[in-house]
Amino acid sequence: AVKLQRCDVLAIFVYSYELMTSSDAGPVSHPYQIYSDMNRAMRERSQSKLDLWRPLIFFLDTALQRLGSHKETLFRGLRLTLPEHLYAEGAYVTWPAFSSSSLDEAVAQDFIKLQASAPDLSAAASTNANNSSTNEARPGGTVFVLKTCFAHRVFVYSHFPEEKEVLFPSNSTFKVTERLTLEDKRVLNITTDIIHMEQVDPRQPLGAAEGAPTGEALRRLVSLESARSAPKS
Repeated sequence: AVKLQRCDVLAIFVYSYELMTSSDAGPVSHPYQIYSDMNRAMRERSQSKLDLWRPLIFFLDTALQRLGSHKETLFRGLRLTLPEHLYAEGAYVTWPAFSSSSLDEAVAQDFIKLQASAPDLSAAASTNANNSSTNEARPGGTVFVLKTCFAHRVFVYSHFPEEKEVLFPSNSTFKVTERLTLEDKRVLNITTDIIHMEQVDPRQPLGAAEGAPTGEALRRLVSLESARSAPKS
């Protein structure tokens, strides 16, 4: 059985905690959240911002290593429509921050509906983008179907265990294996993008997977972290 230390459990709980504020309609999510601010700093690679979050990043990363990993199919929802050329079949993408997903597809679908009407589109900016509009995400909806080999079940220790949250470590890399075309969505009568990806095992040497990028090529891959994952990010 996995035995986490107290600091490990606290790191997971703090990361998943939802800060609330009062309103005329009752308690609502606070515009500032620990997980979103920390992940934004990791995406932007801002040293001044990262200095603030470095202790939590360290303890959360340590907790994930102690948890162990599972091979399973997970789901992640974004209230964004992602550029097709960045998530084309065969492309490799890297998410630089901690990224949440769920064992339950319904959680990913619900997350798309629950996200704020003005999602953080900067979360989908690529590290090698040239500020071109073709590299920008648009409001919409995307569900990732993720075949994983190195993800960590944190829901037992999460503030929201019912969301069945599974967390990816920072800089997780995936290969896009399938993306529904416009015609596919028309036939299925859906508007949400569905993107299938397989995780690249970080324990393998760079380039061990067929067609996988190596060295500088890997560092130049598209880096994307959602405004939040299912259930959070």
